[in-house]
Amino acid sequence: MRALKLTETFSKLALENPAPFKAKARQSLFMPSVRAKNPKFTADAKAIADAIDLSAATVGNRLKDNRRRLGALCVRLVGECVHEIARARTLWADEFIPYGRSVVWPTTEDIEPFLGKSRDGLIAGIKASHQNDEDSETMESHLRFFCLLADCGVERLHFLTLPELTAETAPKWWKGAIEKMVEARFPILLGQPSWENELKAVSRGTKADMRKELKDYCVGKVKQFAPH
Repeated sequence: MRALKLTETFSKLALENPAPFKAKARQSLFMPSVRAKNPKFTADAKAIADAIDLSAATVGNRLKDNRRRLGALCVRLVGECVHEIARARTLWADEFIPYGRSVVWPTTEDIEPFLGKSRDGLIAGIKASHQNDEDSETMESHLRFFCLLADCGVERLHFLTLPELTAETAPKWWKGAIEKMVEARFPILLGQPSWENELKAVSRGTKADMRKELKDYCVGKVKQFAPH
């Protein structure tokens, strides 16, 4: 009864005064307990999402395989990865859209010269381009600016070579970015009892097997964040 009252209060606050919720709204709406369809025990996720203009980018129609704790944890993990990628891609598009230009996406060959460059190296490139009177609207200049932006950086350049996320392109998002992001987070997750216990329960208990099970649970969840 208290849980029901809490979710009802949360829904009311979020719908009537959405501004304070925006900073944390995307991650909060990844939680299956908020997104599920049982009206007795969950907040009105769709109405909240519509009120704070997050529905198209974040909230899918339905989430699957959340019947056990590990499924729910993996949904949140994949959602955070999708959000990180989408954020970087939005910042790239913002270099074009406000000026009425069509967004041009870089190729693998375009990003190659910037991979592994330090911040000092990127800044030195700006000085060199100014000395040579290079066009500030070249792909090279856009990529350099992207690498220097907060929430972007050299390590996120490969996000820009992905196609738009759909149910059909979800495997490319997994192989092109999210699989590596999940692997990078794996050692940190093992330090959290909730993750360690759940991964041990579905595996043989070795790190290699737990890593495999984590990836197997996550891979199918990417498409759930594709716009419908």
